[in-house]
Amino acid sequence: MKLQLEEIDSTQLELKRRLAQDPALPHLSFVQARRQTGGRGRQDRAWVSPEGNLYLSVLWRGPHPVSDSSALTVTWIPLAVAVALRRAIVSAFAPEKPIRLKWPNDLMVEPFSKLSGILCEKLGDQVIVGVGVNVGSRPSIPDRETISIREITSHAPDVDTLRDAFLHELQKSLLPDEIRREFETHGLIHAGDTIEWMDPATKEAATGKVLGLGPYGELKVESSGRTLGLFGEEVTRVHVLENSNDKSTLFTE
Repeated sequence: MKLQLEEIDSTQLELKRRLAQDPALPHLSFVQARRQTGGRGRQDRAWVSPEGNLYLSVLWRGPHPVSDSSALTVTWIPLAVAVALRRAIVSAFAPEKPIRLKWPNDLMVEPFSKLSGILCEKLGDQVIVGVGVNVGSRPSIPDRETISIREITSHAPDVDTLRDAFLHELQKSLLPDEIRREFETHGLIHAGDTIEWMDPATKEAATGKVLGLGPYGELKVESSGRTLGLFGEEVTRVHVLENSNDKSTLFTE
């Protein structure tokens, strides 16, 4: 299924509705809209959706084995999607500024400008992957800096060109070791960095030193004498407070 719409409340919700009607929808079926009236990001935050940007939800089907540490388990999918999206933007538009991967799945243009957001929702043995990318314009968000592809490339950024490049990258088989290398090369967070994050459950900020990525894509940190494994769906607003000079050890198990 390849569904392109002028306007919808949310591509994520529409793909769920279509999947309920037809549970046999194939891998990489998608819903795309020019505008969203009720777009949302992680932790149910509103996603501002002006026309001219990419709003896309894609069906990613399993299996996702958990017994083999070399396999792409479901918890790696947000990181894999971020890698695929970054590769798609670079190959399609040759940006003139570096695009960085911010764990678990944001794309940033240094130092602090957000280029895209990713929302992954597990439904049984499949995942609904939602992406919003600032292609032609940057939305105005009170508490964060944003940027668009148009501002960092001399190419004419086209939404459908990016969609096709992204789907092409999703067809490739990314395994954890390759994802680790991509985050090592293009990531914003590294071993030794001191980070702060917000726990949505307690509404409290915590800090810790980054130790590395765990076997399931979680961020291992040392905090108050304990080693914690942070998963993307459990934390929000991850910020680097202090950078380490040694950025070579984050992606070794």
